[in-house]
Amino acid sequence: MGDLMGKCPCCGSSYLLSTPTEKCGWCGRVVCKKCVLKWPGYFLVKSEKETEEKGAKYQMIGFCSEFCSNSFWDTIMKYPCSEIGTDINEFSKNLRKLYYIAVLNALNGNPVVREQAINRVKWAMSIETDICKALPLGIHADGTWGEEAGDIHRAFGKHGYLGLAANLEKCGRPLDAAEIYEKHLKMYDKARQLREKDKQVTVKRTEVSINLNELLKQIRDGGIVAIYRCPHCNGTLKVNDKTSLKSLKTCEHCGSEIETVDLADFLKTAIS
Repeated sequence: MGDLMGKCPCCGSSYLLSTPTEKCGWCGRVVCKKCVLKWPGYFLVKSEKETEEKGAKYQMIGFCSEFCSNSFWDTIMKYPCSEIGTDINEFSKNLRKLYYIAVLNALNGNPVVREQAINRVKWAMSIETDICKALPLGIHADGTWGEEAGDIHRAFGKHGYLGLAANLEKCGRPLDAAEIYEKHLKMYDKARQLREKDKQVTVKRTEVSINLNELLKQIRDGGIVAIYRCPHCNGTLKVNDKTSLKSLKTCEHCGSEIETVDLADFLKTAIS
């Protein structure tokens, strides 16, 4: 009879006519169903596609210890959030893609053999539909989170929003970034700083435009003729008493917009 008993190498529980086959998603350690119920962390993976008669089925990939759970999720959170892009309307879709890549990256980057977990994730991705996702994340199309989203998923969402806001800043969209910091990250000081900075830039541009009008007036009154070279195509632009501010802001050769700050500095030099 003893030969017919299977024993869990993790908790020592005995099983008649069976051998535990569940594995930790990080270290690959074999455990039994009793161990699974005590696992400190897990993520769900789609295991069977939905039909008209029944919904999709999901299975759990868990971790046998706090160490394995923390190691997995720490690796997920270190994946570059800059890859989220800058499309605010497509954030939830892009976050999901980023999460899938981060999960596979974490599993593939672990030297311990875990083919079972990797194959489960890849299979889930192959049967994903718009209705039932491969790896449930809990984020809706409008960027809000459902009750099914665990703490780690919300943390990954914050990770994505930080990447989105940083990318928007780099692209020169401070007001869009400020809205993300305020609405989704609750970073109110950062949102205020960006809005104040944008106001300062707007005021500065207005002041420069006013200065350009005054400088052009001095060019006309002094009968000065100055030659300015376009920084984009190196074409020559003649500035004289017939030059208008509108024509001066766009290169007549390549059509590029010329920075008002650069023009102001040039005209100041021509007049002095």
